[in-house]
Amino acid sequence: MPLLALAGLLLASTPRFQALDPAQGPAEGPAQGAAQRVEIARDALRSGRLADALAELDRVLAADPDCLAARRCVAEAPLALTLPAGPERPLAERLVLFGARAKPALRELAATRLAALPRVDSDPVVARSLRSPSATVRAFAAFAARRIEPKAYADALVRRCVVDPVDSVRLEAARALRDAADDALAGRVASALDLPDARVRVFAAGSLAEMGYRSAVSPLATRLAVLAGSHPGGTRAHIRVGSQVAYVQDFNPEIAQGASIADPIINVVEDATVLDVRVGGTSVQTIEAEGPSICRALARLSGETMPEKPSAWLDWWKQNAGRFERP
Repeated sequence: MPLLALAGLLLASTPRFQALDPAQGPAEGPAQGAAQRVEIARDALRSGRLADALAELDRVLAADPDCLAARRCVAEAPLALTLPAGPERPLAERLVLFGARAKPALRELAATRLAALPRVDSDPVVARSLRSPSATVRAFAAFAARRIEPKAYADALVRRCVVDPVDSVRLEAARALRDAADDALAGRVASALDLPDARVRVFAAGSLAEMGYRSAVSPLATRLAVLAGSHPGGTRAHIRVGSQVAYVQDFNPEIAQGASIADPIINVVEDATVLDVRVGGTSVQTIEAEGPSICRALARLSGETMPEKPSAWLDWWKQNAGRFERP
């Protein structure tokens, strides 16, 4: 057989499945690219290539964890989970440990199966996992709370949004509060903007941006105005620490009808230390981190494209405050 004919035969017999090059990416937009990858994953599942299917689903869910087509594909796939720990431990706990270490597709599957358990079994485990010392366990617990019922874990999720030092945990907690669709939750997170800890304020601003509630624009703008009006140094105060001792310095004699009376002269000795202090400066690094974080949050919530300058956003707020006031 001629060489060209043999090459044509080999090309014609090549399987229809072909993984997309992650570096090159799909030629279409993000939505079309995700749909194409999901179809490739379905083809791979039908032909028994589970590793190829999971690789495509991982790429889709890493970019968009809420892609409905990919989530359905994961739920319908004949996948078995090899759970860690022994069977003597509760199934919900083993699913959490597995999901905390899994890639996006298997993490989605673990959360789906955790959500399918009776709430009496899953709720205590998820609530306890949100307080775990492991950041990956906390992040998965927040992710699983989205799939179960975010409002049921609102208190713990608000705390994770504000005080958790790990970005991935705050991100998952903020997304869970977003899916709860309760505007009051934004107010609870926004209250952290008034706390004295600058790191907490930065965390709260980032979480509000991810939650996506427009009601958070007003407290963010208010905090930005306070931040722009502050300046390092200038505050002055003093303290005086001392003691007083009274003593008889002398007597004024008084003589009347043959009798003398001594009138004492009282004086006071003071011993004191006066400390006069002036604040030489505040944490400029904190201000530099907090200001841009609030500006980025305002950009995401308002849809405006502006530089990360507090003055520019404050001018914008003066003109647009009425759009974000509650009716």
